[in-house]
Amino acid sequence: MSDILWTSAPPTWSNANGSFGKPTLLRFDNDNFMDDFMSMLANQPERLPEYKAQPETWQRPMNAPSPVKALPAQLRAIQLRRAGVFGALATNALATLEVDAEIEDLPLKLYQPSHMRYYMVTASLVCRQVGMPDRSISTGAQEKASFVVRRLMLKNPAAFPVGVTPPEPAAAPEKYEEYAFVDGAWQKAVDIHLLAPGEEQHPFFAMNYLQTDGYRRRLFGGLVPTGKRDAYLGAVEKTVQVAALPGSGGAAEAELDPRLDMQARRVFFGPWQQLIDTSDDLLNRLAEDAAGDNNSSQRQELTKVRLRLQETSWYLMLDFADFLAEHLPNVLKSLEGTPASLTTKESALVTALNGTKLYKDSPIDIALRLDEQFGVAPLQSLGAALGKIRAFRQKLETADVAYDGSGRGVTWPNFIFPLVDVSKSNLLSGAPQPFLTIAERAPFTAGAESASDELDSLRQVVLDAIPVETAVRLPAVPLAAQTPLKVNEIGWFVIRCVFERPNCFPIPESLLSDSSEPFQIAGFFDPDAPARPIRIPLPMDTSPAGLRKFDKNTAFMVSDMLCGQVQRARGMGLGDLIRSVLPFPLHKDLDISNEPCEDNGLTIGMICSLSIPIITICAFLMLMIIVNLLDIVFRWSAFFVLCFPIPKFSAKESA
Repeated sequence: MSDILWTSAPPTWSNANGSFGKPTLLRFDNDNFMDDFMSMLANQPERLPEYKAQPETWQRPMNAPSPVKALPAQLRAIQLRRAGVFGALATNALATLEVDAEIEDLPLKLYQPSHMRYYMVTASLVCRQVGMPDRSISTGAQEKASFVVRRLMLKNPAAFPVGVTPPEPAAAPEKYEEYAFVDGAWQKAVDIHLLAPGEEQHPFFAMNYLQTDGYRRRLFGGLVPTGKRDAYLGAVEKTVQVAALPGSGGAAEAELDPRLDMQARRVFFGPWQQLIDTSDDLLNRLAEDAAGDNNSSQRQELTKVRLRLQETSWYLMLDFADFLAEHLPNVLKSLEGTPASLTTKESALVTALNGTKLYKDSPIDIALRLDEQFGVAPLQSLGAALGKIRAFRQKLETADVAYDGSGRGVTWPNFIFPLVDVSKSNLLSGAPQPFLTIAERAPFTAGAESASDELDSLRQVVLDAIPVETAVRLPAVPLAAQTPLKVNEIGWFVIRCVFERPNCFPIPESLLSDSSEPFQIAGFFDPDAPARPIRIPLPMDTSPAGLRKFDKNTAFMVSDMLCGQVQRARGMGLGDLIRSVLPFPLHKDLDISNEPCEDNGLTIGMICSLSIPIITICAFLMLMIIVNLLDIVFRWSAFFVLCFPIPKFSAKESA
């Protein structure tokens, strides 16, 4: 397409200064930016350079262009005729723009709509002819114009260790390379002048306007997606699978979908590790406050913790059994006692699960330690528990009270198998540690030195047993589990305009413009970002006489279970909450029962209608209290609030 050319916006041609072929970035500072843009093109298009984006901060903002004067069509035509052939009326806007010397050296940083900043990329598609007429786009031939956002990455990041700031792309473009955004990931652009297959494209819209010389032009514009900053900076690097070369030993061995690993962590192994950490913290705290073996308050707290650990263990094992039923059905059948054909790795998993014992102690010690609290017999292995847990799904799913150890299988399962346990013998030991459900003498414990190693080893045995090729639908990998591409680098981006002719034979063609000026995208909490003005009026008359006038029309639907919890919470005071976290002898447990709301033996829920103005006042006061409390840690009170007096702003008129 040597006869077609992307250029900057025509009103900037007289002051291009080497950016003739680059898209022009425009900056707007209000939510009516589209109206301002259209009004400027319709009335004074020669003023477009005044909107060109420049480096700015909230302390030194860019000078906003003066409002555009709307002119009647006839008066505009008269002025254009008086302007002459080459637009003597046009103002050399770029030459008159003043840039602060301190700001000029800063990088171009684009802020987000939440900062009340909007940016548009503009360009013109012209023919390489005298006068550079606009190139028409044939929609019938499926031609289209768009733009792409590309990330600039250092070619050799090792050359800039920690503490060494790399040069900016504008100063050293040869040290950077472009990455295209493909399927939510960054992929190195093989040819920066070609559109990458599947690359994300953003739409252009076309605007026609009349130049000062009376010539009608078309300008393409598009909104820069600054709101996608987190998606861009958090994206991973996309790897392209390459077939094995002849003689290289064949194709690479297929690997298990990493989403299976994340699902196993999320469903079972991650919560199990959290139980271990929570129990460890509890034991260490109680050990510091221990007052002897006969500390009744301490024993009561241990009792509650053990019951809660067992209840959580049931639900985790139920979810893990469902995981096995979906991905390793034969393994679960074997655990449930149904004959099934197992592979070698599946057999190893069954052995590992059956070898995951409750404690290192003898079965008699286990029974004595658990029966004193739970009143039902414990199972001896994780495999046995997984084989029985699904039979109690209905009981677990319909339980509406916390486990208190008194169900005997009526409300809860008729067996116990805590994944983590605590008891007096834990507490009285020299170095208190929770009793872990371990895999003693199981094949996967070799080299395990901690609870995390034990769990990782067991998880690996589970993953090894899952077939690589599976047709089961899997959830997406959580964002927190994705490793961003070079997180230690500042995000530099450029924009290129794209013109496509898909019906061009024999090879479909695409024309990319030169790259725009490199820019960064500011984060939501960027210290240089301007703050959007927000005004929240609070109720003026906060006396009972004034608050009673507000309508209570915000309803909360409360179930019978939540109703009971709310009623118990309403009976607690600040002193109760403080004493619940104090050490012995000041410690006092919260009196929390398990019963839902009832009325004459019938469980009931509630619908509560609240006053939003009162809620707003409470939120404001709680904010001030919490900020003052946490000032001990953050020392931020001097930077939090700035108040100005408002004379005669009274809630009530004086008598």
